[in-house]
Amino acid sequence: TADFSNYVAIGNSLTAGYSDNALFIDGQTASFPNMLATNFALAGGGSFEIPFMADNLGGMTLGGNPIAGNRLILSFLGASPSPVPVEGQGSTEVSNKLSGTYMGIPGAKSYELLAPGYGSVTGVAMGTANPYFARFSSSESATVVGDAVAQGATFFTLWIG
Repeated sequence: TADFSNYVAIGNSLTAGYSDNALFIDGQTASFPNMLATNFALAGGGSFEIPFMADNLGGMTLGGNPIAGNRLILSFLGASPSPVPVEGQGSTEVSNKLSGTYMGIPGAKSYELLAPGYGSVTGVAMGTANPYFARFSSSESATVVGDAVAQGATFFTLWIG
């Protein structure tokens, strides 16, 4: 029988719920790992912790400076429909560390799961780290696989490009 008591989801944009060119709360809530975890709970699954973005805008800051734009919506104001960013400033600060069993990392590639420092906040500023992983990595030198293994999953999914 399957043991869903500690489900860990590892992957890239699809795992994270990335859509409309951004990561935001509604996308994370609609992600396939959250859907699975909701159903796993019906079969004795444990808690599933999502390191939610701070809002539904999708933008991010590092040290208060914008580093990622807001999600896109379809505007019908011109001659033809076109994607435009949602107005406002995203309030997700990369350096505010969170935790979770949901390790969806937009933009991650398979070889980056083993890269020490891929979740370094300092590395984000230098362009050598992923800001989404930096939000919940266990340390500046952590690897995605190392952080996932440390959670002691009884069941996991891995979707990586």
